[in-house]
Amino acid sequence: MRLKSVLLPLNIAAIVTVAAIAATLVGLPPSHWPLAYGLLLAFAVLMLLSDLLPAAPRAVHNTALVMMAVITLFLLWQYPRSGALPILSVIWAAMIASAWGPRRAAPALLAANLVAWWILHDAGYRSALMAVVLLACFQLFAVLTVHYARSAEASRDALALVNADLLATRALLADATRDAERLRMARELHDVAGHNLTALRLNLRALAADPALARRTELQTAQDAA
Repeated sequence: MRLKSVLLPLNIAAIVTVAAIAATLVGLPPSHWPLAYGLLLAFAVLMLLSDLLPAAPRAVHNTALVMMAVITLFLLWQYPRSGALPILSVIWAAMIASAWGPRRAAPALLAANLVAWWILHDAGYRSALMAVVLLACFQLFAVLTVHYARSAEASRDALALVNADLLATRALLADATRDAERLRMARELHDVAGHNLTALRLNLRALAADPALARRTELQTAQDAA
């Protein structure tokens, strides 16, 4: 079940993206590979933590999201010339939008982007501001995509709940209709049987008034049965 949740489409897309970023780090000096790939692996593990440990406390998941931001900014600080590393912040933006909602995610993204701008500016980027603005646009797209996906999922769940209520109501109405039909038939049978028994007793009483039949035991038995 956990493997199935890990292999969701969005998770697969994120894993493929991290793998593509890892491929771009091959151009770094080999002495930097342990640090770069180790941090990238830690980012991927933290990214899948919510699916690997769904029962973990919320504080654990929030700490994992904060650590992902720290890893992203640290990698950007160490290797500011790597054009693929900022993509990690887009993945992170989608995850905090899913976990915290757009309103709580907005201040965190603003703070992270300010730090990213300072890193790029300190590294000598002439268009550091434009790079961060473009990055923020991709982050906004990721946040909106996750938000509308969550909204569609919530609407689907609500619709399924309403549909289940309607099915239950229909079943209750069907049961009530059957009970009403049984009651109607029971009343009709009661009325018919009652009328017939009344007529039978009247006829038996009339026969008992006949002196020739008054002493017959069969007549007395029929009256008792009626």
